Amino acid sequence: MDISKIEDSRLAECGWSTIVDAETLFMELGIREDFCIQAIGSESIVFGGTNRIIWHPRNGYRIDYDYCSQKVIDKFYDIIGRKG
Repeated sequence: MDISKIEDSRLAECGWSTIVDAETLFMELGIREDFCIQAIGSESIVFGGTNRIIWHPRNGYRIDYDYCSQKVIDKFYDIIGRKG
């Protein structure tokens, strides 16, 4: 499918859905106060301030090990394991 043919409103819905899902993940991790959009690139979105989680459309979420506490890393894999 040619992405340029997708309506802007549909793309916005996809983006909003991703943001809400990421915010929910931060709440489940117990770090809701750290939720923010750090960066948006052509291949990924980086969420979080002190604890950063990267989302990629093909691969889903992954931890940025340089910016996450061990507690968040451990809980992340517990949660992602339950979701997957």
